[in-house]
Amino acid sequence: MSKKAFKWKKIYSHLVKKRDSIHIEAGRQEKLPSIYDMIVKFGCSKTTVLRAIEQLERDGLVYSKQRVGYFFTLKNNECVILRKPNISTSRSDQINELLYYNPKNGMYNYSNAVLDKSLAPHSYIQKCLRAIITGSSSFEEEFIPSPGLPSLRNRLSFLMVNRGIHCHADDILITSGDTQSLGTILKNVINQNSKILLVVPCYYGIIQFIESNKLPAVTIPLSDTGDEIDILNLEKILKTENIGLFYINPTIHNPTGRTLTTHTRNSIYKLMKTYQIPILEDDIFYDLMVGPDRPKPFKSIDDDNIVIYFSSFSKTLSPGFRVGWCLPGKFRKEIFGAELLNNSTVSSITQKILDEYLKRGYYTPHIVYLQSVFKKNNQFMKDLIAMRSENILSYTPPTAGFIHWIKLNKEFNMETYRKYCLSNKTFVPSGNIFFLDKTNTNFVRLCTGLKMNKKDITNLTFLINSLKNHLS
Repeated sequence: MSKKAFKWKKIYSHLVKKRDSIHIEAGRQEKLPSIYDMIVKFGCSKTTVLRAIEQLERDGLVYSKQRVGYFFTLKNNECVILRKPNISTSRSDQINELLYYNPKNGMYNYSNAVLDKSLAPHSYIQKCLRAIITGSSSFEEEFIPSPGLPSLRNRLSFLMVNRGIHCHADDILITSGDTQSLGTILKNVINQNSKILLVVPCYYGIIQFIESNKLPAVTIPLSDTGDEIDILNLEKILKTENIGLFYINPTIHNPTGRTLTTHTRNSIYKLMKTYQIPILEDDIFYDLMVGPDRPKPFKSIDDDNIVIYFSSFSKTLSPGFRVGWCLPGKFRKEIFGAELLNNSTVSSITQKILDEYLKRGYYTPHIVYLQSVFKKNNQFMKDLIAMRSENILSYTPPTAGFIHWIKLNKEFNMETYRKYCLSNKTFVPSGNIFFLDKTNTNFVRLCTGLKMNKKDITNLTFLINSLKNHLS
């Protein structure tokens, strides 16, 4: 670290400690020391002092009054959530805990299938934001109605070509996040008398939506290897049940991390086409697949327009963008109408940032970088689990992505294990949140969507060792 960088951080820390040492009440203003005093105290330039103050202002610790100076903010403006760790068997409680626990709350959590901030392209996103701000005096005021920013939809149509999907910009609907939009599709495509068919285990967000809206559902299991579905069993379900929609996450499946083969995809599509059952294809992990031989989406072979295709940037750029896109096929009228009715428009600023990011060609190099990071992480997990399995753990390493699905070959008390992990500042949910009937607890999902450091290696080794010890 340069001396200049060290000095502004030293000034920043000094002012934070000063703010913490004083009690600021409502109606009272506590001014920062003068810039001149800090220049003398730290032996630095005015620019260095101002850099520290600017960072404090960005962090909400100080505010400026024109022609008056800088003041510390009230401490009660800060929102600090303190919560005693609690173990629950309720699906909703476990999901809330899964989203809550993180290093900021004193816990390590390797169960969330999100891209860690250590892998987000911050500097490139900032460049795009600066370009938007510089190029428009009223960028924050513009309202972009559904179906979304035309130039972004046009760039997404080119992105789809790389997935084997040929579509026009007008075929694409920009959506807000994934679960919310998937829920909108589920509610507006199937009729009241039909059921949703799910492959289990399944993404817990869809299960939670189905349960909260009391939608009827039927399940079919994924094979133990995770790359096949029993086609004969599938056809039997289609013959005996009134299925209105088939939801599937075929590429880097969540929570198993596995990918359906091309043969299995073709067999499934042929059946759905025969019975005229819409396929809701959740393909948010597709860009993390490596190599030219990666299986193509259902949408790429959809000559009957029965596939509703959905994807997003949550697993490749940042979950905070809350931007996805949908190719609704022949259900365009129902889905576009529902989005308009719900006023589910996406932030104009976010759409413009992503449009600029794609326009500048930043996306492809970033994806290549992520693939290389996850390849190393997956090799580490493969070696770690293989060394400690001793036939008590079953694990098929993912070919891409960052999800690891571990089957426990012996019965054990999952809640005891979870409490033990929690006492060691590591959160693990029960595998039952990924099953509609909540009976399967002998699974653990671990996610490594991060740039691993020594602490991560230690924590993941602890989790696998703990599994082994509790099963022995």
